[in-house]
Amino acid sequence: MATAFPKSISLGFIDLGFRDYTWTDYIRFLALVFAPPLVIMGAVFLQPWVEPAALLLDPMAIARDPARCCAFYSGAVSNLGVVLWAAAAAVAAFAAWLVRDPREGRFFVATAALTAVLMVDDLFMLHEEALPDLGVPEPVVYGVYLAMAGVYGLVYFRKILSARAALAIMAALAMAASVIEDQTKLLWPIHGFVEDGAKLGGIYCWLLFTALRARDAITDAGRP
Repeated sequence: MATAFPKSISLGFIDLGFRDYTWTDYIRFLALVFAPPLVIMGAVFLQPWVEPAALLLDPMAIARDPARCCAFYSGAVSNLGVVLWAAAAAVAAFAAWLVRDPREGRFFVATAALTAVLMVDDLFMLHEEALPDLGVPEPVVYGVYLAMAGVYGLVYFRKILSARAALAIMAALAMAASVIEDQTKLLWPIHGFVEDGAKLGGIYCWLLFTALRARDAITDAGRP
C-alpha cells in the first residue's frame, strides 16, 4: 500500500489536483512536466538526418544561412515554442472571459497579456534582431521583460502560489536558465541543448500552469 503524504504539504508547489500524495502521484507529476520536452529534445539531438541547429534555430536565422536553408522542418522546435506560447495566451484569455470573479478575471487578463508579449517577441525575434536594429540593446530588452514579469509576480504572487505554483516556478527557472545560457554560453559543448531545451521546457510548464489554473477557475465559476 502506497504511503500517503500529509495534506499539510498541499501548498500549491506539488499541486495537480490530488487530494493526498503518493509516490505514484509524484511520478505522474514528473512525467507530465519533464517527459514531453526531454523526448522532443532527445529526438532532435539523436536523429541522424539533419543537424540539430536546423530544427532549433529561428526560421529567419535559418533562411539567412545557405547551408541550412530551407526545408519543411526548418525551425521546428522554435515554431513549436511559438505554438505553445499562443496556446497559453489563448487559454488565459478564454478563462478571463468565463470566470465570474473580477479578481480572477484580472489575473487571467494579465497572464494572457504577458504571454502574448513573449509570444510576439519569440515569433518576430524582437530581442534578438528587430529591437537591436532599432538601437535598443538586447540586454535592455531582457531588462524590460524581466521588469514586466516582476510586476506581474508582485501583483499576483498570492494567486500564483495559491495553486499549481510548482509549474509557474519551474517555468520561471527554466526560462531564466535559457536566458543565462544564451548570454554566457557557459555550457558550450551542450549549449544548444541547454538553451533551447530549457526554453521549450519553460514554455511547456507555463502552458500547463495556465491551462490547469484556468480549469480550476472555470470549474469554480460553474459551481452554485
